[in-house]
Amino acid sequence: MMARWALWPVVVVLSVLAVVATAVAGGSSPLRTAVVVWFLLTGPGLAITPLLRLSDRWGEWTVAVALSVAIDILVASAFLYAGAWSPPAIFSTLAAVSLVGAALQLRVGWWLA
Repeated sequence: MMARWALWPVVVVLSVLAVVATAVAGGSSPLRTAVVVWFLLTGPGLAITPLLRLSDRWGEWTVAVALSVAIDILVASAFLYAGAWSPPAIFSTLAAVSLVGAALQLRVGWWLA
């Protein structure tokens, strides 16, 4: 069984890959919408929340969703304010934040366990 600290980085990486795969496939479908909404609601938050070492699983999910929405808003607002609105660039930034957070979890997770 996978250690608890190693589970969330895998979920984050798979979420990023799923969004990339649906974007490359093109078109619009309910599956693509569900994958993107899942990533926007959980990706950035799940990459950072486990580093907070919360003991409550429900509290961890609540913070992850709230943090994801906050990061989504900050990134989109920054692009809008800069006059550089670009959904692919916004996704790339959110994916980078998520992947860096996942890498940090893997880097520090083994000694926090």
